[in-house]
Amino acid sequence: MGNTSLKLPLFLALVSALSMATTSLAQINIPANLSINAPLTTAGGNLKGEYWRRPVNSIPTDGATSSTNRIDNQINGFGTPNGTFRATRFVYLGNDLTMINSWLGADASSFVGNANNLDDGAIRLSGFINITNASTVRLGTTSDDGSRITIAGIDVINNDSGHGDATVDTNVVFAAAGLYPIEITFFNGDWTSDGTGAKLNHSGNPDP
Repeated sequence: MGNTSLKLPLFLALVSALSMATTSLAQINIPANLSINAPLTTAGGNLKGEYWRRPVNSIPTDGATSSTNRIDNQINGFGTPNGTFRATRFVYLGNDLTMINSWLGADASSFVGNANNLDDGAIRLSGFINITNASTVRLGTTSDDGSRITIAGIDVINNDSGHGDATVDTNVVFAAAGLYPIEITFFNGDWTSDGTGAKLNHSGNPDP
């Protein structure tokens, strides 16, 4: 539970591999009318990243079963983020005490704001997913603690709540090509005593 590794990676890495869907996974359907525009013809791009550092033990960790405490709903009430960045890599590794600009790795150069660590931290990545033809895409997250993916307001991945590294994948069936709004949210709960020396309770596990 002290890990803050967010593997929102496989999710976009698989966007270009539209044939990789696995039949044994759950299926989520995205209707054609939820596309906001025609698909782009150029590859690449990024998502808007936002970072919040929250007070100690202030993020409820039962968002998988409580609609009020879903991490995306909580973030909507957090106010102005402590920092912003461009998300391009979607594999972020560290532990509770890793500073956000270290956690971001190659995306760190785009970070603007007040840097702090990932203990009691939350992240939102938002933008659009480009679907070049009607197809099934396998999306998922591996995170510690919780994460979610929504597409055009539809719940696609519920990997929410406090837990160690956990992976949730699904098949997303896009009825038509187009640009679809996507939001990925993540939080790392408080698993240290926020102290030093004898009061520090942290495993130091480098794999978030």
